[in-house]
Amino acid sequence: MRKVFYLIIIIVSCSSNNTHPELENISVENYFGKEISLFFDENNLKFNDYIFLDEPPFKLAGCIFIFNDYHIAIYILPSDIQTLNPKRDWKLDDFLKEKIRNILIGPRINI
Repeated sequence: MRKVFYLIIIIVSCSSNNTHPELENISVENYFGKEISLFFDENNLKFNDYIFLDEPPFKLAGCIFIFNDYHIAIYILPSDIQTLNPKRDWKLDDFLKEKIRNILIGPRINI
């Protein structure tokens, strides 16, 4: 239920017109199909925290990366990392090697 709440917040916040100067020159579409780590490295982005998103339950779909005043939700293309994992103990290093399906940027979520 908590993950559904996060997802609703992301969709609503990403559809708003909130912009962040450090992100304005990033063409997220250029990163679709590329490794997540490349997106963070090339744009010199350092996140504070992250929350994995599993949809359906136990199947990794993406991750919300939390920054000081915004968040970035990254969804991944189908891969081996998405096998069912009831423990939800995914490793961030493995996730950062995955290929990007979609990127959503919005204001910080205060939870």
